[in-house]
Amino acid sequence: MLATLIAVITAIAGLYLTIGPRPDAVASLGSVRFVAKFVFTFSLFGFGLVVLKASLVPGRGLPVVWLLAPVGVIIVAAVLELISIPRELWPGAQIGQNSRVCMTFIPLLGLAPLSAFMLALRKGAPTSSTGAGALAGLVAGGISASVYAAHCTDDSPLFVVTWYPIGIALLMVAGAVLGRFLVRW
Repeated sequence: MLATLIAVITAIAGLYLTIGPRPDAVASLGSVRFVAKFVFTFSLFGFGLVVLKASLVPGRGLPVVWLLAPVGVIIVAAVLELISIPRELWPGAQIGQNSRVCMTFIPLLGLAPLSAFMLALRKGAPTSSTGAGALAGLVAGGISASVYAAHCTDDSPLFVVTWYPIGIALLMVAGAVLGRFLVRW
């Protein structure tokens, strides 16, 4: 899907042209917490894309159960984090240092991918334009969260489970609203 390629490239370019990746990104690949962010965001993007593609064909069943996999990944990671760090560190791990940056850049980096998906949806025939738009926002959010994760120094799953879904949800709401008005067949 050309829209997917355009979406990924624009999000990566947006990161590099604005805040850039974190200086220790390559070294951080050895950290389970750093890698866990990408397992969550890449699986959200990948499984979301499968469901989004299915939504373009009228009458086709949507494999929405696949979207439970990324949710399960981040919940398990958060529970393991709660078990592995002292209770007094939980609030700091959850709030982190970059919550405002996260809440700004996940939606911003997702705008171009969302636009690409909205254009692609116009060529399909989804039975629910609002639902397809929300799925487009979810996939755009998966892309932008994956790209943002390369910048974010808050690697705790408690941070990720708190802040990343909020930024992604904003894109889903935008996609649902846009889908309602822009996606028709």
